[in-house]
Amino acid sequence: NALALCAFYKGLLKENVQDLIEKFNYLKIEDIDLYNINSINNAMNYKINNKKEVLELLEELFKISAKNLSSSEKMYLTPLLNIIKNGKTNADTMIDYNINSTEELIEFLS
Repeated sequence: NALALCAFYKGLLKENVQDLIEKFNYLKIEDIDLYNINSINNAMNYKINNKKEVLELLEELFKISAKNLSSSEKMYLTPLLNIIKNGKTNADTMIDYNINSTEELIEFLS
């Protein structure tokens, strides 16, 4: 959901960026390709640099973002909160239910 990402980023950017850099200093820009490969192969089921589960990181970032948003802006974060709570994206759910086409998706949602 594009609005969820916009709200998420807005909340993060209202935080002191230097504090974010210090808090998440274990994330290294030179490891971005590794993070991408791990995400492709493992979705959200891996530890970043063998230190922190991806879902833990997402939950921390979510909390930081949410605390910096008004209550009306927080409602846009709901899709991201669902991903964190369920540990699954919409794509994961489609795979779980063997949804392979638009027609199957429409039937599933009906």
